[in-house]
Amino acid sequence: MKSLKYAAVASALLFALAPATFAQGVAADTNFGAQINVAPVATVKVNSVTDLRAEVKEERAVEMEKRQEEKREIKEDKNEIKTTVKENRKELEQKRDELKKQVADKRMQLVAKFATQMTRVHQAAIKRLTKLGDRIDSRIAKIEAGKKVSMADAKAKMVIARADIAAAQTYLDGIAAQVTVITSASTTPQVALKDVKDLFAKSRESLKTAQQALVDVISSIKVGIAVSATTTTP
Repeated sequence: MKSLKYAAVASALLFALAPATFAQGVAADTNFGAQINVAPVATVKVNSVTDLRAEVKEERAVEMEKRQEEKREIKEDKNEIKTTVKENRKELEQKRDELKKQVADKRMQLVAKFATQMTRVHQAAIKRLTKLGDRIDSRIAKIEAGKKVSMADAKAKMVIARADIAAAQTYLDGIAAQVTVITSASTTPQVALKDVKDLFAKSRESLKTAQQALVDVISSIKVGIAVSATTTTP
């Protein structure tokens, strides 16, 4: 009887404890499942955040590289523009210098042309003085032959006049070489023109000297004739 009672009590206790044990088993199973199921989800989330950060970082790196490339392009464009402007400026300066040289050369040619024209004018003046001297010599000879008047003073002055004419011719002949030197060595056409004008100013003075010498010869002839007339009058 005691054995049956003990068995009955044991069975009752086992039956009473069975739900709690089952619940604990189920709870244990549930936690295990949660560990199995939840762990991958957390890992996926962590990986997703990591990937997102890496992607953002890569995008930033790409953006930064793009900006740096744009900066390099802008800098290259600026350098290219500067180089182009510098080359253009240099080219303009060269063209301007060439144009200045062309203008200066043309003006120098005009200076040389002016010298040639002035040389012709002065040469014509010397020819006129020479012809006038020939006429005066002829006049002196006729006076001496026809009126028996001494023209010694006039002849002496004619020698001086001839020397002055020859000096004017010699100076004029040397002007051409001086003009060549001036137009080659002068810094500007204005300076060259002034120097050339100075040359012909001196030549003009030589012509005036020769002309005055001939005038003195003519005056001497008149004086000789007057003196002769006075001495021959009864």
